[in-house]
Amino acid sequence: MYQIKNKIYADAGYVLKYKDNLGFNFRDIDIKDVSEIKINLNNMKIKGRYILYSEGLKEYISCTDYNCWKTKFIHKQFTNDDQLAIILNKDYSEEDLLLYDKMQEWRDWSGKFAKKVIELWQQ
Repeated sequence: MYQIKNKIYADAGYVLKYKDNLGFNFRDIDIKDVSEIKINLNNMKIKGRYILYSEGLKEYISCTDYNCWKTKFIHKQFTNDDQLAIILNKDYSEEDLLLYDKMQEWRDWSGKFAKKVIELWQQ
């Protein structure tokens, strides 16, 4: 996990836990109160209208192809506007470059998530 300004982000392949809340980022809280949990895709399964994975995480099935799933998961961490701003600002500071590199890691991992969902669907 890493923090930039007042926002704490999960590293690629992780989810954050703050009190009883799980999320991919949190704002305006103390980083020492947050833990990071590795996401396990090996136990992924479909149950009803949900994809279940990593001991209790779930995603509503709203996509039917790889690109949609990858985009959906990227957006859990970075909106389209966020991504554009990060790309445009990456050369301005070390912090901006870190955020760019972390965004690329998240985008790559989101592809792995999407691939796993599609593989599961094809079984």
